[in-house]
Amino acid sequence: MSLLDRVLPRADLVRAYQQVFGGGGLARDAVLGDLAVFCGEQQSSVRVGGQKAVDPYAMAVAEGRREVWLRIRAMLEMESSQAWALAQRERIEAAAARQGGR
Repeated sequence: MSLLDRVLPRADLVRAYQQVFGGGGLARDAVLGDLAVFCGEQQSSVRVGGQKAVDPYAMAVAEGRREVWLRIRAMLEMESSQAWALAQRERIEAAAARQGGR
């Protein structure tokens, strides 16, 4: 269990995302719009380098940015019941991983 999970249960974390990024207003829309562009919401993560070959490092950076954007969007769209179910699934998976590591 991560420190974040001990401090802030999943449903509370979803509410925290929704407080920060939810609601409305010009500032919120500007920040979310900027993050969408920066994180490559509408772009493939594949990046081609100077040698006309896929650049795995640039691609990893692009995919990491995209993953952050997808996390923000998922948290904004998630209901409390979905957050609880996700937390339960994560706990079961973590317990199974610990059992498999023995």
